[in-house]
Amino acid sequence: MLKFLSGSSLSQAEHISIEFCLLIIVLLYHLLQILVLQLYFPVVRVNLKSFFDVNFGQIQVS
Repeated sequence: MLKFLSGSSLSQAEHISIEFCLLIIVLLYHLLQILVLQLYFPVVRVNLKSFFDVNFGQIQVS
């Protein structure tokens, strides 16, 4: 948030919009995976959740 306030508006807005698009793609991908895993491999859901938490953390940090 501080970087956004101190940086130039245009480049920061572009960077945020790109990250937002990537986040939506990742979320849709994981939702699809969760639906498939719930139908076929209900046991793997815990591993998928930890994998999702790692990816979401990386996106938030970058």
